[in-house]
Amino acid sequence: MSDPNTMKAIQVSEFGGPEVCKYVDVPIPKCANDQVLVKIALAGINYLDIYTREGIRGGPRPFILGSEGAGEVAEVGVNVKNIMVGDPVVFRGSITGTYAEYAVVPAWLIYPIPDGISLEEATTMHLQGMTAHYLANDVFPLKKGHTCLIHAGAGGVGHQLIQLAKEKGARVLTTTGSQEKAKITKRFGADDVILYREQDFSEAVLELTNGKGVDVVFDSVGKATIDGSITCTKLLGTVALFGDASGTMPPLETRKLAAKCIKLTRVSLMPFVANHEAIKERCDQLFQLHKAKKLIPLIAPIRRLSEAADVLTEMADRSTTGKLLLKP
Repeated sequence: MSDPNTMKAIQVSEFGGPEVCKYVDVPIPKCANDQVLVKIALAGINYLDIYTREGIRGGPRPFILGSEGAGEVAEVGVNVKNIMVGDPVVFRGSITGTYAEYAVVPAWLIYPIPDGISLEEATTMHLQGMTAHYLANDVFPLKKGHTCLIHAGAGGVGHQLIQLAKEKGARVLTTTGSQEKAKITKRFGADDVILYREQDFSEAVLELTNGKGVDVVFDSVGKATIDGSITCTKLLGTVALFGDASGTMPPLETRKLAAKCIKLTRVSLMPFVANHEAIKERCDQLFQLHKAKKLIPLIAPIRRLSEAADVLTEMADRSTTGKLLLKP
């Protein structure tokens, strides 16, 4: 007979590879005054989880992996208003502990899921959708006539960023690692797809733009792509680095930017969603685009929580597409 005060979770007690992800029983967390206890229906997977597991981000151990999810509100703290037990919600960021059956979340991070949006859709369009949204609207406000390069176009951010860019009238070039992924990006509106394993993507971009380069590169890969991203950016263009999927970036020789006066920026989501109002505004816009059929989420087959280590390995191998989700 199971203990009603415990839950299943993926716990990390020492930093390392997939083998340190242990599927164990742990106590259900307690809900503080400004928190919400969520019964997790889906936990989102991100590259950040790999860095957390490996210790690149540090932090006390043991801990439960995962920083985003969706589910039903099981309890609310005494200071929490406008969130009710039973509400379907989605959340992300500044926490760990979502690879589990329950998680406590600061109330300001909670976004109630609107009617007509499934848990799977909400989780896919929340963290990755807000990332695509701030890139296309704030970091480099795209408009008709712009040309952009989006790395990893079949990924969780990439496929949504393609759609947002096309909705704004931009020309979209993207990189993928296979013909299967190329078909996915084409389906979401990419104008040109470059198979980076078969050709130098920077040379391909310059050829596709008649030697001019693109206005902006949205680069979530980092170490393996940054030099090429700079090479294929136009005069006075922008490289927006927002991830390190290929590993931690080494120091960059800034003189590489000088010849074309390229603007290089390293950005992250948190400053763009620093309060509940900012989260709500972006999510409202994303879900409105979805209801208008202008933003369609790509959801990978949902896996069991106990398979977390395997799914993280597949993500690191770049063999996945779309948003990866775990079900407790």
